Amino acid sequence: MDEGRSRRALAWIGLAALAVAVAGVVYLRPTLGTPAASPSPAASPAAALLPVQAVFVDDLRGVVFGPSVRAGVVTGPLVLIATRDGGRTWRQLRGLSGLSSPGPGLLLAHGTPAAGADAVEVSADGGQSWRPLPIPALDVPSGRPRILRFAFATARAGWLLEATGDASGEVPAALWRTSDGGGSWSRLPTPDLTGLGGPADLRFVDSERGVLAVTGDGAALVLLATGDGGATWRPAAELDMPPPRPPVFAVELASAGPRVLAVVEGFGGVSSAGRPGPAQVYTAASADAGHTWTPLRAGPLTRVESRPGVQGVDRLLVLDGLRIWTSGDGGATWAVRPARLPDALEPIGAVSGGQRSLFVLAAELGPPGPLPIAARSLLRSSDDGAHWAPVALPRLRPAA
Repeated sequence: MDEGRSRRALAWIGLAALAVAVAGVVYLRPTLGTPAASPSPAASPAAALLPVQAVFVDDLRGVVFGPSVRAGVVTGPLVLIATRDGGRTWRQLRGLSGLSSPGPGLLLAHGTPAAGADAVEVSADGGQSWRPLPIPALDVPSGRPRILRFAFATARAGWLLEATGDASGEVPAALWRTSDGGGSWSRLPTPDLTGLGGPADLRFVDSERGVLAVTGDGAALVLLATGDGGATWRPAAELDMPPPRPPVFAVELASAGPRVLAVVEGFGGVSSAGRPGPAQVYTAASADAGHTWTPLRAGPLTRVESRPGVQGVDRLLVLDGLRIWTSGDGGATWAVRPARLPDALEPIGAVSGGQRSLFVLAAELGPPGPLPIAARSLLRSSDDGAHWAPVALPRLRPAA
């Protein structure tokens, strides 16, 4: 999952703040830690979590974040909760947000900005524990939009692409490399994307070979490859799709050994009624660390924006509320079957999880209009996506 997805998820917070029944789909709520005595009737109700993004790395371990809400109103900062038993119990962690996977087995989240810098933390155990990730002094002037993309080939070998954004797109500002897990960083030449577009995702398969995905100008997707640790980049593939080309793209790169998978989601944007339009999933694959690629392959066409769940370089899942598409060969072929969600709920995020349990966020989407979200739930499926049921989320402790 790339940083673009995280920013799109964060954009839902503003809509959520306008909702009037954000906790409308809630079942039995587990406690956080030791159960407390029942509050008196006069006590204020405990805050609930409005889930904005959920990521599960396997059948049991996962994290959910979002703002705290009370009586349908956002009342607190972003909160991260974690489970290690598939959602039966949860632990409330400090405020972290903007979840992404910068490399195999790693999760990354943004914390509260401090001293003018972006606070970043990383987890190697599915979000159960986190450590600060030191980052270099950034070049983007204070007050301008700052976009950070991380890629880690191992827990120690990592890269940071710093960019700034404006109405015309993103422009790279600096590229950094670390060989000690962020303890120190060295600066590399900034990739020149003139005439190609803006950065969309970054992935490294080892200490020398990596891929930079670019969208925005020319072809729908340009893939750049490096063989010297990011010091130089060359165009490896320019992939386009038949017209009419969707106006909005999201790209996610996944890797396993030298194999790299590019998953492209093209969708029709948001209608004047405030509802997401139809979406098309495409894939392209490389067997040599991104130096050569297959043509762009068309995948599922869904009735609404349906973010693909990417599990390694082979397994893909696309859920639109009525059907679930699955691929076991990186998008070369797909199987589809009916899917049943609780009444009035539609998926609003990518499917994640393991081989026995899948998880997805869903929302109650009302009639077309400016308030598309009335309620949100975390759902789980134990039959490969055919049937889904709510997972209870806890009430929140007051911030320390």
